[in-house]
Amino acid sequence: MDRLRIFSRNGTLLAEFTASVRRSWIIGKRTIASFSVSVYDTYCNETVLQFGNWVIVENDNFPDWVGTIGGREWASRKATIAAYSPEFLLGQRIGPREEIVKGSAGVIFERIIYYVNLKEKTLLRGGNIVKSGTRIETLNPTQLNDDLRRIYERSGEEYTWRADFDANGKLSILGDWSLKLGKSTEFSLYESKSGGNVEATRRVLVEDAPEGNSIFGYGSGLTWASKPVVEVPDAASINQYGLIQKSISYNGVSTLAGITTNARDELKTLKNPERIYNINALNVGDTYKFMALGNSMYLRMQNIGFSSGDLGTDVRVRIVGMYFNPDSGNKLELVVKETT
Repeated sequence: MDRLRIFSRNGTLLAEFTASVRRSWIIGKRTIASFSVSVYDTYCNETVLQFGNWVIVENDNFPDWVGTIGGREWASRKATIAAYSPEFLLGQRIGPREEIVKGSAGVIFERIIYYVNLKEKTLLRGGNIVKSGTRIETLNPTQLNDDLRRIYERSGEEYTWRADFDANGKLSILGDWSLKLGKSTEFSLYESKSGGNVEATRRVLVEDAPEGNSIFGYGSGLTWASKPVVEVPDAASINQYGLIQKSISYNGVSTLAGITTNARDELKTLKNPERIYNINALNVGDTYKFMALGNSMYLRMQNIGFSSGDLGTDVRVRIVGMYFNPDSGNKLELVVKETT
C-alpha cells in the first residue's frame, strides 16, 4: 500500500491515509496518478478531494509522486480520483503579453514559475536550478505548459518536481532544473533463462530511423529574406545513414546565435536512430533501489535487437519513463532509451 497525503492549495495538510495508487513518471511530460476511496471513508468529502488540492504519494520502493487533483469518477460505493503532475497547473496559467527572456534554460524556467504565481499564488517555487549557457525566448499570453515544453525540447535540459516542507509542516512544490536528471550507474538489467530482474513486454523494442542529420533552422521574420537561418549537419550520421534534412521553425527567436544554439541542441537528439525498450523491472535483489528517472545502467537481453552486428542487446540505457500498477503484481514498467 502507498502512503497518501492531501494538502489544500495553501499547503495545509487535510488528510493522510493508505491506498493502492496507479502512477507514472515521465521526463518532460505531464503524468497522472489515480486511486480509489470508499464513500464510507471519513476523508471522502469535498474539502479533502477538492479540485486543485495537492497529492503526495510515497512508497519505500519508488520515488515520490506529487500533483494536483484534476478529476473524480464515481461508482455506487467508491470514488476514483485522478491527480496530475504540476504541468497541469501550468496549463491553467498564461504568460505576459510579450516578454523576451535572455538567459539559460534554467533562468527561463524560473520566469515561467514567476508567471504561474503572478495573478494567484500557488505552492510552486524554484528549487535547485542549474543555469548554464544563454538562450533567447519569447513568452506570450499562451498556456505556460506549452512554454515549458518548448524550452525543455529546445534546450535538451530536464526538470523534475518534488515536495518540500517548512518547520511547521507546510507544503511547497519545488521545481528543479538540471542539465540531465539521474545518475550513471554500473547496475545491470538482465533477462536470462535461469531468471533475471527484467522481463520482456509484447513490444519490447521499437526502433526508428534518425529524424534528421542536417538541421535547417530558421527564426522570426516577415519574409524568408529577413528570417535568420542556419544549416547544421552531422558528417558521421550522414555517412552512416545518408542525408536526412529537417527544417525547424524557432518562432520567437530572432538572432542567428539563438537559432544556431537551438539547431545544434536539436541535432544531438535527432541524428541517431532512436531505440526505445519497454520492459518490466522485477523486485529482485536491489533492483528497485536503482529505479529513478534519468538513471543509466546496462541492459542485457538475449534475443532482442542488434549489438555490434550480433543478435541480442548489450547496451547502456537510460530510464525516461516508469509506470506502476498495483493490480499487475510487484512489477515496475520501464521505458528506457539507448544511451552512451
